[in-house]
Amino acid sequence: MFSRQFTLFAAIFLVTALWQAGGSAPRPRRRWLNLAGFAIPLAIAGAGDLWFNAVRFGNPLDTGNGYLRVDDFLRLRVEEFGLFSPAYVPFNLSYLLFQGFHVTFRAPNQLSGLALDHFGASILAASPFVLAALFARRDRIVRMAWATVGVTAFVMLFYYNNGWAQVNAQRFTLDFRPVLLVPLALGVKAQFEAGQGRLWRGLIAYAIVLNAIALVLLEPLDALFRLWLTWF
Repeated sequence: MFSRQFTLFAAIFLVTALWQAGGSAPRPRRRWLNLAGFAIPLAIAGAGDLWFNAVRFGNPLDTGNGYLRVDDFLRLRVEEFGLFSPAYVPFNLSYLLFQGFHVTFRAPNQLSGLALDHFGASILAASPFVLAALFARRDRIVRMAWATVGVTAFVMLFYYNNGWAQVNAQRFTLDFRPVLLVPLALGVKAQFEAGQGRLWRGLIAYAIVLNAIALVLLEPLDALFRLWLTWF
């Protein structure tokens, strides 16, 4: 939570999971003990963090983000709109959901010099198999998992950057992806039971190939493109 503050929203899901794991209604004591075991260490750690912020920055709610050294367009953003603003929503939403696998040609003639968009690719473009999560049966756990994902994603849309330099991903989605794994696993199971396994295997294979291109093959491909130009 202290390194990735938005993961605090995972408490929405975790409290529900702990409450449900406490057993049936005739055993409320176990449920409350589960919640206490979760809340007390979190409260102690949170109080320590507030104290640490007050000592460092004179304000318990100041995490130090305002002191980050940023340059170029990020500095312009922060100077004009601050760390959080609705002005960032269209850009962040585009890269969260819609931006595809984007290869640029950065040589002066734009025929070689392959590089990937530093803002990454959307979660749907890079990992389309996550759509299987929509097929999970809507019980309490799954609803709270979606609530956690939704709240976390909504808040990060207002932040001044979307993770910055990242390869074929949206780095900040790591804040909610552990919780998203729950409806994703249940949705994949439901789809396999419905006879749709081939589709989801294909989407998973596609994501693996795309990562291989981004992380391993882009440099050899660029060398091949440069060689190609010498033949003409």
